[in-house]
Amino acid sequence: LFGRPYSTGSLQQAFEQLDVLVQKVLRTKKAREIPFAEAVAQLEAEAGSDEAAGRAVAMLKDMNRDGGFDETDFDRVWSLLQAAARLGDR
Repeated sequence: LFGRPYSTGSLQQAFEQLDVLVQKVLRTKKAREIPFAEAVAQLEAEAGSDEAAGRAVAMLKDMNRDGGFDETDFDRVWSLLQAAARLGDR
């Protein structure tokens, strides 16, 4: 999954960009226990004009296209993404 192309890069590259943003903006587990939609808005603001970071945040928005994660704690979704990234490294 993470080795496959996603738009203009791989999911692994997007995850790496997201990891940088999350470490800056949502550093603690407590900080990540906010609704997914709110966290994505914060990450998008931090990405600013950085194109690679913007594409990574766009991937999160695409994942949530129908709003299914809007009220889910970001930390839950982030844990799933981290697990998938680790599997992609194998």
